[in-house]
Amino acid sequence: MNYLSLYNNYKKQATLRQLEESAIHFLFLSLFDFNKEELFMALVDINSNVSDINLSKIEKYIDLYFNQSIPVQYILNKAFFYNYSFYVDNRVLIPRSETELIIEFVKSYLSKHNVSHRVKILDLGSGSGCIGIALSKEISNSELTYVDISNDALDVLKINLELSGVKGKIIKSDWLNDVDDKFDIIISNPPYVEKEYQVSDYVKKEPKDAIFSQGIEHYIKIIDNVERVSLNNTLVIFEHGYLQTKIIQNYIFNKLGVLSNTIKDYNNLDRITYFNISENLKSRLYIFPTDTVYGLSSRYDDIRATLEIYSIKKRDLSKPLPVMFDSLETIKTICFVSEKEEKVIKRFLPGPLSIILDLKIPSYFKEKDIAVRIPDSTQTLEILRKIGPMRLTSLNESSKEPLNNDLIIKKEYNTMVGNIYYASNRFSNIPTTIVRIKDTIEILREGTITKEEITRYLNNEY
Repeated sequence: MNYLSLYNNYKKQATLRQLEESAIHFLFLSLFDFNKEELFMALVDINSNVSDINLSKIEKYIDLYFNQSIPVQYILNKAFFYNYSFYVDNRVLIPRSETELIIEFVKSYLSKHNVSHRVKILDLGSGSGCIGIALSKEISNSELTYVDISNDALDVLKINLELSGVKGKIIKSDWLNDVDDKFDIIISNPPYVEKEYQVSDYVKKEPKDAIFSQGIEHYIKIIDNVERVSLNNTLVIFEHGYLQTKIIQNYIFNKLGVLSNTIKDYNNLDRITYFNISENLKSRLYIFPTDTVYGLSSRYDDIRATLEIYSIKKRDLSKPLPVMFDSLETIKTICFVSEKEEKVIKRFLPGPLSIILDLKIPSYFKEKDIAVRIPDSTQTLEILRKIGPMRLTSLNESSKEPLNNDLIIKKEYNTMVGNIYYASNRFSNIPTTIVRIKDTIEILREGTITKEEITRYLNNEY
């Protein structure tokens, strides 16, 4: 039998079985040791017959592929990724073509930013090592570290490092637990297929721990620890399922306070999320004057920076921070506002009053309500309009007097806080009134505005 007849026969069978015809092409190239040009010549030459030995070999392998659902890459112990050949077996995931988009993006990113220094790259959950090794081949100034928890995967990685001739540091670790270095680029393609999702018999031959996950559990573990291994402006890249984009990006934003971007795959589905992060929280912390005292603050939704405020203040995490807004309209985006509460806000804010309002969605700190304020300071309102709602507390350690001396603030906080706005007006130094308004009026802290004033206003007495 000639090569063309055999090739067309197997391609037809693959089509009838709804299998990939490209697998037949791959088998012919590898088993017969052809390059693409040699295979083409064999197929067009009707006198080019398959030897009995080769026919027996291809029949055996076709049986494994067609009837036993063994992926062709495992049959051949070979997979191609970004035009490089890798050893694979059933101890590691088979490289996918959409993952090559990560290589393209990293190369483009480094070129765009004119990076010429040594680039430290972490391939997290490296498996066969295809991502890291391809990057090492493509980026001459790269230094790779490979991390995986699986001994089997690490053994395959070592084979591919030796075959490729590239070097790299290998760490056995459950994600970032045992990683103590810092990196310019962190890349991970964690298991992300939901355990209930039905996959083909071929995919079932791959290691389950490399495919299946409970939600975004692995991304959470990485995101929770990624700052510790980041340099200034580290690039973090994840591959994920196309339905997981928003939940992953929301977790990144809530945990780290940074925005992320998406790259679509060849089918125009969300496949890769990337973001930049800094180990330095300084740029995300603010000191600015309110109408009463200096405040230490962060964006309302920047959880990591807010935690840093608790650390600086030595404040108990069970004590929530009030939130400053620039307007009633902005308050309503986060909080429920009753008719009675709105009436008080319109009368007494901006001004030295904080009112407790129910949150529409409980925050990271499990608060169901927060104290909100609109400051009576043009300077502060301009900052809030620029940055958005901000969690804020007085600039002092808990139980100590607020700090309002500009020189002392600069001396003590300049190395910790990146954004310091000094006061253009004098402070009142009188605490704000904190009130909760439900069926009754409850004063939680007395200040400039009294319970009597609020009661009289609500009762239309003035």
